[in-house]
Amino acid sequence: MSRRFRCLGLLGLLTAKPASISRIRPTPVGLGEISTYRLRFSISQNDREVLEHFLNGVGISGRIHATRRTVGQNRQGYVLQYDGRHAFELITQLKDLLVRKRHEALVACTFWRHGMCGTRFGPNGVPPEIQTFRRSCYAKLRRLK
Repeated sequence: MSRRFRCLGLLGLLTAKPASISRIRPTPVGLGEISTYRLRFSISQNDREVLEHFLNGVGISGRIHATRRTVGQNRQGYVLQYDGRHAFELITQLKDLLVRKRHEALVACTFWRHGMCGTRFGPNGVPPEIQTFRRSCYAKLRRLK
């Protein structure tokens, strides 16, 4: 069975948040606050074995974390997270299979490619035009949710 059809079968079992651009706001430095942006893909599920099966099925490395339980929950929840390049690879692999979340996946791919997320810019930091593009993708993705 091809990897594409395995992913299609696995996706039906999961509640996925296929694309999220997280904004990390460090403490103010010098002239103002600097925000950095990163791409994340997360899947929530209360059955850890299903997440492990998905993780092994797609062949891209990710991490499974237990969520903090609240009084209203009667089961332990788990989150499978992909971060950065791994999130981009997974979104690229799954975007043709997504229906409801396809637009979010396309924005995430655009963010990664044109926002030069895999690039280290050195001591001068991210150029202002790229930072503006990243901020616009972040805002667009928030509007799509």
